[in-house]
Amino acid sequence: MTNLFINYNWGSTEAYHDVTCELLNRASVDKVGATVVGRRAYKFLKQQDEVNYDPLYCVQDLHNTITEQQATSVKLAELEDRYGVPNLWPALLADRKYTEYPPKKQKALLRGWFDFFIKTFERFEPDVYMTSDVDSAYTWIPFRIVTEDYGTAVQKGHTRVLDRKGLQKTVSDQFEAIWNRYNQIESNAGKKYPDSHEKATTFLNKFRTEGLTPGYTGGDSSPEKESSKLQEAVEYWYEKNFRYYKNDFYHGTTRNRIKVSLKRLFWRKYIKKKSLFKKPNYDKKYVYFPLHLQPEASTMVKAPMYVELPDVIRNISKSLPINHRLYVKEHPALYNYKTRNPKYYKEISDLPNTTLIHPNVDSHELIKQSTAVTTVTGTAGLEGALYKKPVVTFGEPHYSILPQIYQAGDPKRLSDILQSAISEYVHTDKYESELIAYLTAIFKESYPTPSNKHGDRLDDAIQKQCEILQKDVLG
Repeated sequence: MTNLFINYNWGSTEAYHDVTCELLNRASVDKVGATVVGRRAYKFLKQQDEVNYDPLYCVQDLHNTITEQQATSVKLAELEDRYGVPNLWPALLADRKYTEYPPKKQKALLRGWFDFFIKTFERFEPDVYMTSDVDSAYTWIPFRIVTEDYGTAVQKGHTRVLDRKGLQKTVSDQFEAIWNRYNQIESNAGKKYPDSHEKATTFLNKFRTEGLTPGYTGGDSSPEKESSKLQEAVEYWYEKNFRYYKNDFYHGTTRNRIKVSLKRLFWRKYIKKKSLFKKPNYDKKYVYFPLHLQPEASTMVKAPMYVELPDVIRNISKSLPINHRLYVKEHPALYNYKTRNPKYYKEISDLPNTTLIHPNVDSHELIKQSTAVTTVTGTAGLEGALYKKPVVTFGEPHYSILPQIYQAGDPKRLSDILQSAISEYVHTDKYESELIAYLTAIFKESYPTPSNKHGDRLDDAIQKQCEILQKDVLG
């Protein structure tokens, strides 16, 4: 019998609760405990009667109680020796909210979450811990505790292919099952796994002709109409004062939210007036670097040494051949909703051979017309490989296992690596075969992302995820 402890996140709670229900029908699960982010989601789990979550905690309520903990350096040093990777900074860097706090409060929260989960797990004795992503202190810490002291911890990472997710048994961007399957396939993917191979080749052909995007990018990323801002502010004020956002550390005051919204509106108008963003000139030779959506786990957890993107861009700029430019494009969602300070963009655009490209320019076209793609851990790296482009990564995204991906490594060698990628790379038949084999492994060892929309698609996503969880985790 298995003791299963789960972390649920916000609006995806209902769909992943359905996954838990199906798991209970399939596997020998003795106990189920959970933490859940968001009081609305917490209320949903409390009211359902299919699963007896015992214990069940709301993260917002826990946060408000553990801040009273005293963080002693001796205790943190002991925790770091046992659970650090290799230290405890990743637990704080993983959390987009906690990075805003002063060091004293950060350490108090770190100690508090460790104390809470150590005591909770001593009583619960989890065999398996599951979370959608390791993107916070309250997911990183239990992930490490279970991994070291109890059993198996998994996060459900995005493969960057359509809406496909897979299981990751480390806090980094590694898909063990996908990688193992890829290494087994070699060159005969079509014979070994015909269904997955067909899906892979269909996807690749469609990607190259239509420019498909991953499911998590959502739909329209254009800014909201100004007429809706007042309504949004009123709804937020009501939630903050009377409903689910009350005493919620994730949601600041209405006044501060309006202040930030106005500041970002002013920044966008200033950026437009100063014409900081340009249109690309496809007649010039250039290397492409897309800015990451920040703060996000893609850099904070999976590449913490490269969180400061202007430093990465500066190094690329200084390492390019003299006849190349660097095209840097802002993430559309970040520009439209969480615009960075204009000084950030000015610092980049002032680099001598660097052009800041408008966020609404088609990224697929930028990749296809480039001589190479550079990224920390972004989706653009995989897309570059799909478009037969040389790709240089600074972090270690899951697709870096492909032989055609260049690792940036030592900054002193970046010029040589870029020169090699730009002038020597040829997309050979072997590279194409490896790419198809890797996509085959993804389709074989991943599942569609469950959503709160009901129907055959949701049922298929739940069934496929449960099959993989049974095979790779629950046994």
